[in-house]
Amino acid sequence: AIGPVNLLAIQELAELEEREHFLSTQFHDITNAKQSLQEAIRKINAQSRKMFQETFDKVRANFQILFRKLFGGGKADIILEEDKDILEAGVEVIARPPGKEPRSISLLSGGEKVLTAVALLFAIFQAKPSPFSQSPAANSPGPSRTRFSSSRVPPVAGRLTASKPSPHEMVKWRLTPSR
Repeated sequence: AIGPVNLLAIQELAELEEREHFLSTQFHDITNAKQSLQEAIRKINAQSRKMFQETFDKVRANFQILFRKLFGGGKADIILEEDKDILEAGVEVIARPPGKEPRSISLLSGGEKVLTAVALLFAIFQAKPSPFSQSPAANSPGPSRTRFSSSRVPPVAGRLTASKPSPHEMVKWRLTPSR
């Protein structure tokens, strides 16, 4: 004796085959989407590496020139961390004002650190100009305004305006073009 026959077995088989076909199609769609995304990421990373390297080279050249102008000599450089992907590498800032040979940027005086940072900031803006956001405090008249301008800084640097912050605010900066 064979035993009882499941009359719904053929219908259940058809449902399972339909489900297997649906899941198989979904798997192939997801696999294709994954490959497409990986290819897009590869293209974006390649383009990002190229653009970053071009911008980094411009910023590096500008920084070296601006540092020498602000300090009246000396040497400065920015270097990417070696043996790392350019998109994940750190950047080392080297600054040697005239007559000094510091081993670390932390050995510079506060003013030298600030001028180095200003040179780097302006070098970045020369390579990739972008507008500063203007804040009401920086635009308002009053004794709390401080101006930075120097004949040694190229015209692209313009005039940098800082508002003296109240204790709960950060410093607000504004860069206006030189005329």
